[in-house]
Amino acid sequence: MTPIERALTAAERAELQKVLTGLPTAVERIKRGLGNALLIWAVTLGIFAVVWRIVAWLATRFAHVGFGWNSSSALPILATGTVICGIYAAVSTLRWMRGWRNLRPLILQDLARGLVTEENLEFTAAKRFQEPEHGGLIYFLRTRDDRVFVLFDHLSQDLGVQGKNPFSSRFEPKAHFCLIRAPASRYVLSSSFSGPPFQLVEPLYLGAPPKRWPESEEFCDIRWDDLESQLGANG
Repeated sequence: MTPIERALTAAERAELQKVLTGLPTAVERIKRGLGNALLIWAVTLGIFAVVWRIVAWLATRFAHVGFGWNSSSALPILATGTVICGIYAAVSTLRWMRGWRNLRPLILQDLARGLVTEENLEFTAAKRFQEPEHGGLIYFLRTRDDRVFVLFDHLSQDLGVQGKNPFSSRFEPKAHFCLIRAPASRYVLSSSFSGPPFQLVEPLYLGAPPKRWPESEEFCDIRWDDLESQLGANG
């Protein structure tokens, strides 16, 4: 069914405002990046100093060449090492920051528009995969038009991390699913199942690395019949 748009309720607007309050501002993101860069710089510079001392000792011992901390070469070596470590720290931090998803402007856009989308989905079948590290479960649900919707059972993952049984999770997929979210940020405000539950068999092994896992609460581009080959033991 095509998602429908409606106005935000007061409770939904309050939740988005709460989410926005918890998100870092641009200044806070820059501060976090600078802190990360300084930490990497200090660590790599310390490693450089240790390696320099070891190499200088070996050179003095076996080649009778002196370029240690007390040599005339110490200052240019230290300056070069400092610059190289600084460049490495900056590049590493920029790559790290590019991986951040900045939800703040998207949440602001959702609040300004004042709309949510409501999706009512009907599922005809369900498969679940279990990741090997903690036993968390991921559900793949087939719609009437043969698309595949993905839902992570986060409670099963938390139980596995705590050393408890992931199958004691209360997550139970059913035939009908209602999902309400803010359209720009894709932030899910509420979701609920209804109708008859699926009779689930033993979970399939999730062999694909996490970077290849589809996103939760979204349709994936893997066909229903290809899930095992794409995500299973040989995926």
